[in-house]
Amino acid sequence: MGKSKKFNDQPFAYHAEIELEIATLTNLGSGLGRVALPGDPEAKWVVMVPFTLPGERVRVRVFRNHKNFSEADLVEVLTPSPHRVGPACPLFARCGGCQYQHLAYAEQLAWKQRQVAELLQHMAGIEFPVSPVVASPRELGYRSKITPHFNPPREPAVPPPIGFLRQGTRFDIVDVPHCPIATDAINAKLPEVRARVHARAAAGEYQRAATLLLREASGTVTTDYDAVITETVAGASSAGAGPGSPPPAATAPLRLKFLARDFFQNNPFILPAFVAYVREQARARFGYLMPGQTSYVVIGADGKPLAAQATLGDPRTTTAGQTPTAWWTTEWKSVQLAGDPPPVKPKQQPLKYLGGNGR
Repeated sequence: MGKSKKFNDQPFAYHAEIELEIATLTNLGSGLGRVALPGDPEAKWVVMVPFTLPGERVRVRVFRNHKNFSEADLVEVLTPSPHRVGPACPLFARCGGCQYQHLAYAEQLAWKQRQVAELLQHMAGIEFPVSPVVASPRELGYRSKITPHFNPPREPAVPPPIGFLRQGTRFDIVDVPHCPIATDAINAKLPEVRARVHARAAAGEYQRAATLLLREASGTVTTDYDAVITETVAGASSAGAGPGSPPPAATAPLRLKFLARDFFQNNPFILPAFVAYVREQARARFGYLMPGQTSYVVIGADGKPLAAQATLGDPRTTTAGQTPTAWWTTEWKSVQLAGDPPPVKPKQQPLKYLGGNGR
């Protein structure tokens, strides 16, 4: 970190080196430790250090002092954590895209579970048992969307870096020719996309910074922000809700259509488990649903389903013999049950692309 013109030298001088023990992780992935200041025997002053782990003793170099904490760069790990591992990416700690590659995957999951519980407690005053985090089937090569950035070249003959923001900066780009967390198909497409940008940059076609898009779905990679793509989720087993329920049956594949630029789950490998969970929750609330009856569920703030897709005018009853009290006559075709708060219809209707069960 370069020294700012108005560096605050309290309580530490610029680039002062100190030793401390890391006590915990922030929800942004930085290690957090406390040190005692002169005249104060208690270790109260917070120091945040990226790429450190709880239990580690480290030497750090301070680059910024705030009103009640300092930020520092890692200089040396004096006592490593037993959970520290070698990062899969050679750009880790320089590229700002990843925060946890130095932490064993099982510990990553445990810390994320803890952080959700802590956020609920500290920000909302809620004590709630958070379930263990469901592991991804893939630790690497899972991300189906990346958005590399680049700045216009200062000299046309010098290819601009294409990648992600350097750790701790807002404008400096780290060149990323290969991303280990992206899917194989995206990494195979990336050299072609980079070469095209470099050629256009050399021709002086770029006057300002830009962001690229590479999105994979169903084995195809697109770079078109406006492309309508389809993510196919393999059919998940659908078990009965209780005594007398029909036996487990495989559901039809779920096909989700959306724009390549849209916000969507970037790890498609967890979608089968995700969809199966939603279906289970829908069945628990609405009764046993035969394959093909439910394409999506509207989830309320309490995590419970508010409405399930149904055929307009469908007279069937639901859990405990309830009958629908209102039908939406829009493309949602959703049912509201007696006693349920009415689902809120979003202005842009983002679920209109969810054409489940092959439709």
